[in-house]
Amino acid sequence: MPGNRSKSRRLLDPDDGPATEDDEQNAPLFQPFRWTDPKTDHLQIEARPLNQLIEKVIDVTDGVRAVMCVLERDGYSREDDAPPLLDSVRQGALRRLGITSLLLLSDEATRLGDWVQVRYEQQRLEPRRSGKRKRSKFA
Repeated sequence: MPGNRSKSRRLLDPDDGPATEDDEQNAPLFQPFRWTDPKTDHLQIEARPLNQLIEKVIDVTDGVRAVMCVLERDGYSREDDAPPLLDSVRQGALRRLGITSLLLLSDEATRLGDWVQVRYEQQRLEPRRSGKRKRSKFA
């Protein structure tokens, strides 16, 4: 169902304490919403999953834009007394195709964001694990 996600996309840091008065006075009036954890911004990860998402974003947005242009043109054709390119059933199908494509793309971005977060947690825990290595009996 649209907008119904099992996980919150916005990650909250439990270590953040309450904002102080000085923080509130110096904060910018507008801060863009972040879907990702800012701690992962400098994480070094494999580029292939990100490149795959970029390719899908380009394909889907180009396709949805083309569909929307056709639907808009059909809307104007009614005003010009011209016959529409598509009947109402096909127009509805194209709208649903656009919506479904964007939902799938959003889900794919969420999966990639979760993957990045897991990589971040693994790299964060790596130094702890390497410091607690068990010594071999034969060493």
